[in-house]
Amino acid sequence: FAPADLKAANLQRRLQRLYLPMWLVDSRANALWQAEAGFNYQAVSHRDRFEQGRGGWTEQQITETRVRWEPRLGRLERTYQNVTAPALEEHFQVMNALGKFKLADARPVRPDDLTGTTPVRLPNRSTTDAWPDAAAALQSVAADECRRAGRADHLREFRWQPQFSEKNWTLLLLPVATTYYLDDEQQPQPVLIHGQTGKLSGPRRASMRRARRVAFIIAGIAAAIFTVSLLVALASLLLPALLAVAALGVALAVIIGMLAIVPPVMVWQANKNQ
Repeated sequence: FAPADLKAANLQRRLQRLYLPMWLVDSRANALWQAEAGFNYQAVSHRDRFEQGRGGWTEQQITETRVRWEPRLGRLERTYQNVTAPALEEHFQVMNALGKFKLADARPVRPDDLTGTTPVRLPNRSTTDAWPDAAAALQSVAADECRRAGRADHLREFRWQPQFSEKNWTLLLLPVATTYYLDDEQQPQPVLIHGQTGKLSGPRRASMRRARRVAFIIAGIAAAIFTVSLLVALASLLLPALLAVAALGVALAVIIGMLAIVPPVMVWQANKNQ
């Protein structure tokens, strides 16, 4: 039971482009690190099993993949580029709703990209606030590099003591689009659209007004069947065979009448979950 205003033409007419910011940071890291590197190996064992249909005990060979852990220690000197960090407090909510962006497709902003009425959302997190997120991302990237450098299959207990220098911050603009529809109370419900994939995200409000209209129609049908059944019951005074038909009609009217509450309940539950 979608609101009457929720139509593709209305959404398209109200569509507006928008850019959301995200920080990119380049930094040089100099660190001592230590971790436990894990290497996969195959272990063969045998297990005896009793099978009645095969004449008794049988031996089964089992091959298992196990991990051998070895300590590792090293020094890392590396320049990392374009490490992401949120520029908005609501960054993770937006990413969870829309999904990730393909950052490999990014290019420098051209003057004609920001012409017209396309707004750009300004960051509400400074680079100082965003740095802890960037540092955590740097550690994750560094740990994976150390794992690959040691030709390990796994890495755990990674620790490092980094010194960062030559930080350079850049603002990345993520393309999205916004639109809205009006609910039963004529309140706008925002819809956010991923600029690369077209995925939509927004509140899915159901229309109680339309649900009640359907409920009234169902109740009217039930009332009509009930009225006809009463007339048939009166006619059964002259023709007793019609009494069974009247009873069936009354039962059908009651069942249909009970179904009238289903649409409002469905809408109420859907809006409550939103």
